[in-house]
Amino acid sequence: GDARGTVTAAIAVTSDKRRLGLSDADSLPENAGMLFVYDAPRESLTYVMREMDFGIDIVYVDGDREVIRIHNAPEPGPNEDGNDQRYPGSGQYVLEVPYEWTERNGVETGDSLAFDL
Repeated sequence: GDARGTVTAAIAVTSDKRRLGLSDADSLPENAGMLFVYDAPRESLTYVMREMDFGIDIVYVDGDREVIRIHNAPEPGPNEDGNDQRYPGSGQYVLEVPYEWTERNGVETGDSLAFDL
């Protein structure tokens, strides 16, 4: 199908990089993101907004690179560390993009992700 949007994503393959994620970033430009890569599909993954300074969309993607779940995760409020904002899913890849980027670009479950690692 037609491309709905393009992002330039940092890749997080190691467990340390996956845990840190975007928590040390001050912001996320409109067409930027982070792609979390697992060696095999995971039945249960939970991403949290720990120490995040901005909202993101959390996009769960299966081993066939099909979008299977999307969460719009707002930034934690004042005096919140984000640990209580938990977003479950499953898959082999997780793409984090700016808050509501998926809505602005018409991305929905069933869409495919195209990327090179």
